[in-house]
Amino acid sequence: MKTVIASSGNNLNDKVDSRFARCNYFCFYDSENQKSEFVKNSFADQQSGVGQKVVGFLAEKGINRVVATEFGPKAKDMMESLTIQMIVVNDRNLTIQEIINKIVN
Repeated sequence: MKTVIASSGNNLNDKVDSRFARCNYFCFYDSENQKSEFVKNSFADQQSGVGQKVVGFLAEKGINRVVATEFGPKAKDMMESLTIQMIVVNDRNLTIQEIINKIVN
């Protein structure tokens, strides 16, 4: 399964970002091969429609689920229509590695 986690930085020890569409990085994690890759969020500084642009980008990448602390209403609606699973984490102090260990595997 292909999962994306909203990340504040570009390594597994960084914390989950409190912003989904405007997060600093996306951690792409593939549970089949247990590999992770960090990609800078090129949409973060755009003015409008960011959530929908990010969801479109993730859908093109074949993402099955997304982990974040919250999702905007438009992004949420779009993910629901594309059947992309959303996982909300309430603890903003979790690292990306902790999320992978607790939620993704």
